[in-house]
Amino acid sequence: MRRFFLVACLAVIAGFPAVIPAQQPLQPDARLMSDAEYRAILTQIEATLPKWETLLKGIDPEKSPQIPYFQGKLLVDKRDLGLMEIGNIRVAIAETRRKRTIRGELALQGGLEVLSNVGGQIVDLEDAGASNLADLLKYEPESETLSNRVLNDALARVELLEKGTCP
Repeated sequence: MRRFFLVACLAVIAGFPAVIPAQQPLQPDARLMSDAEYRAILTQIEATLPKWETLLKGIDPEKSPQIPYFQGKLLVDKRDLGLMEIGNIRVAIAETRRKRTIRGELALQGGLEVLSNVGGQIVDLEDAGASNLADLLKYEPESETLSNRVLNDALARVELLEKGTCP
């Protein structure tokens, strides 16, 4: 009886690999950025931050007496939010350079989105005549493209993690 059980077990074990489909090597997902691509995106983002910072720091409603107080206060609040977000983006970049994580990518993407939204809101308030505010729109398409690329990569990683196939 023991011998029969042992033979049956060996037969099952020997036949088991034939039942399991052969594992295919994982094909790279086209939505994912390589580490080199990601580092290049981080470099591009870092290059745009000083431009945003210069424009935001140039917002001074006190230099335009025709701006009503409430509008000037909104401009200052948006300026300060934008400058704070630039700092947050720099922190996210530094963290993801040390260790690339989905959380870091999403933090970076969120920061870029907030910065872009702040720029748009500031331009909407521009009708008081501050001349350089419209320049913020020049950087919006580039920031949006970079933000979307980072978001797409992070979401693809989440999807692959859920499937258990993330590299």
